Amino acid sequence: MSRAKIIGGLVIAGVIGALIGAYAFSGVQRRSFLAITGCKGNCLGPNEIMGLIASVGFQKTPGLVPRAVKETDKTVVVEFQPGWFVFFPKKDIRDAAELREDDAEYLNDIYAVMGDLIREKGMTNWQIFTNGKDIQHITYLHFHLMDRSKTDVIPR
Repeated sequence: MSRAKIIGGLVIAGVIGALIGAYAFSGVQRRSFLAITGCKGNCLGPNEIMGLIASVGFQKTPGLVPRAVKETDKTVVVEFQPGWFVFFPKKDIRDAAELREDDAEYLNDIYAVMGDLIREKGMTNWQIFTNGKDIQHITYLHFHLMDRSKTDVIPR
């Protein structure tokens, strides 16, 4: 194979990769991937990487989220373990401190879906909570719904 064909193939592959990446990460909040000097908390750590993966997964692969038990156009619900459900908005919001007025439709949907799930499961002893940015395992706003009659895990 000639050198020109190899270079041409690499250029085409690079363009296709850039287009796929642009589509996958559209709708995702900007995050600093690399910081040569002075990271100052803006570099990607494991929880930020998980937030990016979650954002792309929830927004771009409807119906394909593993362990999803409910899904609307604005919310995905994953059963973490029996009696412990995690609700994610299909909008990239890092944590509650970053909520804005235009996020209300996502929060309204999450709480409506929570109500549906509580009624469907007949829960009476339940707890809803979210974690702050310093204790999130995944940098993506999410809410936990725990049926205390089925799980005795105490969140930190």
